[in-house]
Amino acid sequence: MKPPLPARRVRDGGFTLLELIVVMAILAMAAVMAFPSASGSRRGLTAEAAALNFASALRIARAEAIRSNREQTLVLDVARRRYTAAGLRVARALPSDVAISYEIPAAEQSAGVTAAVRFRPDGSSSGGTFRFAAYRQTASVAVDWLTGTARVALGVKTP
Repeated sequence: MKPPLPARRVRDGGFTLLELIVVMAILAMAAVMAFPSASGSRRGLTAEAAALNFASALRIARAEAIRSNREQTLVLDVARRRYTAAGLRVARALPSDVAISYEIPAAEQSAGVTAAVRFRPDGSSSGGTFRFAAYRQTASVAVDWLTGTARVALGVKTP
């Protein structure tokens, strides 16, 4: 008869140091590859945030015109990169890395220094389109002249 074999030692179910190092290296490589795309998409949100804030100011000005039964104007100071309107406590600034362009009636422009959107007590407006661009992302705000509503188009990539 053969003597019984010694009992095998059972592992406690932990990981070896080598296994942990390999997993950490894989996670580090994945983070390095994901970081540039994540920071780029975050920067692209700058244009969208600027457009949403601008549309909010337009809506406030329209609501104030209807509420007060008086014409209200949102004025965009292109040189100082800020805008203000009735109903806003302070002028709002545009982010420095956001480029803005616009198409509005000539009567609402002042030699490329200011641009305005007028809202009448019935809710209608002078209308216009404003485009915000940053880091290959654009967003636009279109103000309907008949209804005065501001519509935002987000996430348009530019080449």
